[in-house]
Order: sequence, then structure tokens, then C-alpha cells
Amino acid sequence: MFQVLDDSVGDYVALKAIGKITSRDYDTLIPYLEEAIKKEGPLNILCDMTNFASMEIKAAWRDFRFGMRHIQDSHRCALVGASKWVEWCVKITVPFFKLEVRLFQTGQEKEARNWLAD
Repeated sequence: MFQVLDDSVGDYVALKAIGKITSRDYDTLIPYLEEAIKKEGPLNILCDMTNFASMEIKAAWRDFRFGMRHIQDSHRCALVGASKWVEWCVKITVPFFKLEVRLFQTGQEKEARNWLAD
């Protein structure tokens, strides 16, 4: 599941990915992000992945489709604590988007927030 963190404000959205992400998790996340984009314009997104376990293929497809539909609607994305296979997926998919993605180690949340604020 995704948890929207309390420090999300304005064009900054902070998420925590917990356990296995399913297609149903996007039923609430996508409307939330679309509303934020409508209000704020392009977003800067932090995703804490330290408790992320896996993702259904259907969920990955929804994530990709959302990204393609909103290709101009994000500036930067910071992934904190991503596993090696997530890093690999980022390297494969990032050329499709105009989104700057940076990976941070667990414990580098402050650095990730600072990078998003620049």
C-alpha cells in the first residue's frame, strides 16, 4: 500500500510504499496525485521504499500508464531505500519520462527532501 506522509504540502508529495503494491493501491493514489497536479502543477515526489516488498505486474503497468499520461506533471522524484531490482527498473524506465529521478540510501531522507526543494 501507499501512505501519504503528513509533510506533503503544495507541490511536494511524500509517500511511503509498504509491503506489496497492488493495482488496487492505485485506485486511491492516482486520484490523489491527479488532484495535487490540478491544484499545484508539476510535482516533486519523495517515495520512502524502505518497507517496500514487491509490486504486482498490473500495478507496475498502472504506474507506467499514469507516468505516460502525466509526463509533464512531475519535476523530480526521490526514491529512498530502494532495493537493487527497483534501481534496475528505474534505469530501464526513466528514459521514457521527462522526470529527474534520484536514488537515496535509507537514512538519507533529509538529503532527498533538500534535493527536491532545490
